[in-house]
Amino acid sequence: MKNQFKKIPFVILLFALALSGCWDDDDDDDDSSFSIVTATETEDYEYSSDLPIFTATPKTLKVNISDVPSGKGVYLAKVNTGSAIVKADYQRAVKEVKESSISASASVVEDRAALSSALSSSAPEGGFRHFRGEEVSLGKIQKAARSASSFAPTVPSKAKIYSEGNTRSIAVDSNVNMNSYKWEDAKLLKKGTYCYVWAIESDYSKMKSSDRAKTLDFIATTFQETFDEIYPIERNVFGEESNKLINSYSNATKLSAAAEYNMSSNSDTGEMINIVIYDIGADYNSTNQCGVLGYFYAKDYFTRTSGTGSVVDYSNQGKYFYIDA
Repeated sequence: MKNQFKKIPFVILLFALALSGCWDDDDDDDDSSFSIVTATETEDYEYSSDLPIFTATPKTLKVNISDVPSGKGVYLAKVNTGSAIVKADYQRAVKEVKESSISASASVVEDRAALSSALSSSAPEGGFRHFRGEEVSLGKIQKAARSASSFAPTVPSKAKIYSEGNTRSIAVDSNVNMNSYKWEDAKLLKKGTYCYVWAIESDYSKMKSSDRAKTLDFIATTFQETFDEIYPIERNVFGEESNKLINSYSNATKLSAAAEYNMSSNSDTGEMINIVIYDIGADYNSTNQCGVLGYFYAKDYFTRTSGTGSVVDYSNQGKYFYIDA
């Protein structure tokens, strides 16, 4: 599958399908507000460099692409155009890629056990690893908060303005199972228009200082420049991300009704996107063949709790995603 994708010319397929929510709202877990559509139709798309995007309808099963340059790639983008949270079991995916056509599964993705088995059969020794964090739901946080000593959300009074070279503590996972967290000192390597690029320097401590500086600068510059270039484009396609922090101590019964705080004044990094580079899963060794390359975790969209035993005790309170060093 990976090699086949490299041969296909560049085109983005936008399927009008829903993505699973990044967090779970116990009271909004109702699938009755959407219906499953069986795809049967074949569509033809003539490549255009002015707008290399094909939008598939819910009934699109197969797409034939013509008149395209070589050496490009194909990307599938799933967009939720409705208000319902649609579980992964009801989402479609690219099932087969060929030189001449792209096929999508007709309705429901194959069951997860079969998919996992198929992936593992072609994986390096040890199999693929993926990130599946502890569920972050308002109900669970409320229950934990009631038994904790503090009932006030811990949020800063205003955002700070960081400069390259500044350091601060960032919560990252600390074991191979990625179910334990700790606070680590992170250094701001690059400040872009839309992002901060941080690195947990202890992960590079075994390198010579001169090599470490050059390596980190190259990596951080690449991430910062690339992200600043694609961020406005991504937002035009997918829409804008939330600029609100959810009050973990809210008395609301539904996530949608919970009190919110503006990130611009209540996150210490404001509305900037934080890219954190570190050894995800603390699993690095000289024979690594597979691992988690990066992830986003909704815990950072909740205000930090204290003493609840929840992952929200380690919320970084802002917009974060994590990249393996």
